[in-house]
Amino acid sequence: MAQRQRAGGAVGEGRDQRDQRGRGRRGWRRWQLWLWVGLALVALAGCGQEEGATETRPATTQAAPAITPREADVPTLYPTFTPVAARATPTQAMPATPTAGPSLDFSQIAVEFRYRIPALGLDRRLEGTIGAEVTVVDETTGLAAILQNQTGTMLELQQSLPELELEPLPADCDRCVAFSYELPLDGASDEGWLRDPVMLASVENYTTLALGAHFPPGTVVGLRRSATPYDVAHSLALTADGALWRWLATAPEVAEPAAAATVSPNLAATAAAVPLDALEESYVVDCTGVAVETLRLRPEEGEARDVHIRCPAFSLPTTLLPLYVQVDALLQETVAEQGLPRPPLEIPLATLLDYQRGDGSRLTLLLDGTARATDPAGDVFTSTVGASQVVSLTTSLHESGALAPGVEAYAAGEAANVMLVRGPEGMMEVAWDGGAPAGLEAGLEELDQLLAEIAGV
Repeated sequence: MAQRQRAGGAVGEGRDQRDQRGRGRRGWRRWQLWLWVGLALVALAGCGQEEGATETRPATTQAAPAITPREADVPTLYPTFTPVAARATPTQAMPATPTAGPSLDFSQIAVEFRYRIPALGLDRRLEGTIGAEVTVVDETTGLAAILQNQTGTMLELQQSLPELELEPLPADCDRCVAFSYELPLDGASDEGWLRDPVMLASVENYTTLALGAHFPPGTVVGLRRSATPYDVAHSLALTADGALWRWLATAPEVAEPAAAATVSPNLAATAAAVPLDALEESYVVDCTGVAVETLRLRPEEGEARDVHIRCPAFSLPTTLLPLYVQVDALLQETVAEQGLPRPPLEIPLATLLDYQRGDGSRLTLLLDGTARATDPAGDVFTSTVGASQVVSLTTSLHESGALAPGVEAYAAGEAANVMLVRGPEGMMEVAWDGGAPAGLEAGLEELDQLLAEIAGV
């Protein structure tokens, strides 16, 4: 299914002249470990992205995000394809004849593995043939994907699986990752508890690319994020029975679920208030160093809806922002201290309006009514604005006719004045030099008054 993407310029590359701030390099103690994990992670993921695929269903395809963060000078850790040395595909010995060479059954299975987390209802298996055709099946949902020309994946599996150490599964551990594999041509097989973080991340990523993100049966709200230079892939799911699951792709054992009524009592109600019929399939802006995300929403009646997200601070509409802010906060503890320190966002995730004036002043209004004003000297002042005033102001600006969808002008950073306003269809912008565009007069007067009241400019 083709995805409609909200247009947006590359954020974080063209704004250096306006607001770049020097930041030292951080996280060097972890970066060598993460480089090892990141490079090894591609054993499956890279091959699956680069080689052709024919699928029995429209599998989720995810473009790798750009990996040069503007905010900080850090090493590139996002997985990229690592070539492997070729080796001969094992075949059965055939009697020689003077007129014909050995025959080869390209449909013969050469690699099999099964990957399960019973508590999450996760049960996925892979079969690969001598002819480099890989079939990935979700035993829970019945979905399947057939991938052609997966030579690299087959070679990586044949090399890495025999070296994998699987421990005995703990008794009655339905939250542990159960893994089994078989190499029929080599006569090798094993099963047990998968604890290797590289293989865990690789298997999760490869099966997700083929079949889409996995969420437990009965999920009401789910979010899966791919790996970035700062975090491993991670997921959240709220199920209909009130269990809140949070887990990392590299975790050999998923943590016990929390009671959503205690941790986030408003999450289900916030999700139920989202107008599913008004949502687009994708909200995507080309930011750097960010995850590819899948948000799943399931109404009380009807089929689940998946929304693909990239760079939520610059792409999400007002209809999704309150829910996403809650989910993001619930995931912060799960991903804390997992990778390199993440640089500050260029604008806060909960931004409803961002106004940058030609004299260097700036005003940002957030979802909770917080107003952050910056004077030309860079001093920051914080205040609050009533919810009704924020709604009235953003609505009038959105309806002025002066705004255009996307953030291209903001990203370019060439205009003296620029304004971002989040609306029901996503982020919109207007940029200008000299006189303001028609329709903005009343809104700009109110914004300038707020800057004067909060920051004295």
